[in-house]
Amino acid sequence: MEGAFYLNDNDVHYVMYSGGCYQNDSYHIGFAYSFDKGEDLMKLDFTKHTKDGGFDPVMIKNETEEGTGHHSVIKHKGEYYAVYHARDVKPESEFNDRTARICKLNIQGGKITAER
Repeated sequence: MEGAFYLNDNDVHYVMYSGGCYQNDSYHIGFAYSFDKGEDLMKLDFTKHTKDGGFDPVMIKNETEEGTGHHSVIKHKGEYYAVYHARDVKPESEFNDRTARICKLNIQGGKITAER
């Protein structure tokens, strides 16, 4: 795991991260959340997000892009956006031809989803 990014939305704490290896199909952006009150991040109890106990990343390879990861989050006009890197899916793709990308995030009540 790498590239951790913290944010707080409506008193819910989130830590997003990149997991896996950018050279593999499993490279993804995931997150953990905490509903704990308080400001000392070292004392909060974070829970890794899953779907029914299984893998449920915010972003992972899809039909058009791969190598999605290592991101940050910005808030613009009340909306959240992930700025991340990825590469287009194509047969001749090289591992080093990733480019910067941006997509809207939906963050609500301990859940983060991406509009890609």
